[in-house]
Amino acid sequence: MIRVLAKYLAAVLMAALAVSSAALADEPVYLPAEPLVIETAGGKTLTFNAEIADDDAKRSHGMMFRRKMQDSEAMLFVWPAPYEAAMWMRNTYIPLDMLFIAPDGRIVHIAHETVPHSLDVISAGQKVLAVLEIKGGGSARLRIVEGDLVQHRVFAAQ
Repeated sequence: MIRVLAKYLAAVLMAALAVSSAALADEPVYLPAEPLVIETAGGKTLTFNAEIADDDAKRSHGMMFRRKMQDSEAMLFVWPAPYEAAMWMRNTYIPLDMLFIAPDGRIVHIAHETVPHSLDVISAGQKVLAVLEIKGGGSARLRIVEGDLVQHRVFAAQ
């Protein structure tokens, strides 16, 4: 048990150091990714490879300094409890669509084609459990709309 805990703590420390080192160097941070599925109102099932930003350091760095993104990539910002998330595009070089997600996995707001480097605050105007960032224009191209359902382990716990 102690050996498992020590390995876990070492992994957490290494991840924290990687995030903080990259943040200091103005370099992108790449996080472990997991499959995430969106079920659209049109009956489509869309799968993304979503990096998980689930602590303050990861959420504060997010997609900063990245110059490209694949259509199938995403980043899921997760809070421990519903929160009125306020996002911005500081040091973000590519336009993104931000999907604000309620605790039950429903998309409640979409900010389309956010402006790179903008300091404007982007919010759903209500508490959400998570925000999913995908490549700018992806929501329109894939016909993702408010009310669509996001399936991922973070919503199953609610």
